[in-house]
Amino acid sequence: MPAPKPFPDVFRLVTLVTVQCSGGCPAPYGAGEPPLFDTIDDAISILRDMCWVFVGDRALCPACAAAADCALTGHQWEPWTADTVEGLACTQRTCRHCAEQEYQPPLADLEVIVRTMRDVDGDPDA
Repeated sequence: MPAPKPFPDVFRLVTLVTVQCSGGCPAPYGAGEPPLFDTIDDAISILRDMCWVFVGDRALCPACAAAADCALTGHQWEPWTADTVEGLACTQRTCRHCAEQEYQPPLADLEVIVRTMRDVDGDPDA
């Protein structure tokens, strides 16, 4: 005769569904834990309402879906606006769809100019 299991009414095996973004982003739900769903259909229905996209066997969070769309169809740029980076005048524009930003001159060039200016000025943080 097998020994009785302790606490037989306390422990229950429960199966829940979580969804991971196929786009590779580390935290599609922000800093919190991923939500748990009772069924796959519940997960799809609720996450679609939250702008997730499901295609074939892929699930994309809103940010990865927007980035994938822009990669396929091109960015939807706002007009160029005046800006400053580390005190240097530049212009920038932002994609209405995925929030990618573009700078003129390019941000990498601005960073080189800032480092050079700090070197010339003897700034220890250069």
